[in-house]
Amino acid sequence: MATGAQPSRVLTMTTMTEKVHDQTLTCMDCGHEFRWTVGEQVFFANHTLIRPKRCGPCRRAKRPWFEIAEQQSAEQAADERPTRRGSRGIGWDDDTT
Repeated sequence: MATGAQPSRVLTMTTMTEKVHDQTLTCMDCGHEFRWTVGEQVFFANHTLIRPKRCGPCRRAKRPWFEIAEQQSAEQAADERPTRRGSRGIGWDDDTT
């Protein structure tokens, strides 16, 4: 390791709880206060994310495309399920034996 280089370390609940505590933030959309827990702060710090600006309901309302995409992928997965076939390639419901 080079001189003066900081070793990268993952923050954990133990290392963070001594320095930080739950914070109350204000949503930029609705103006309501919401709690940003120490666990969430650890997650954000480990993933180099900025602190949230919106509460959970406003985040979900801001991204309706996410729910639509989630529904479409579930429907697509259901459509692509393979059907069970017999050993001769005949479907289980076929009476052509």
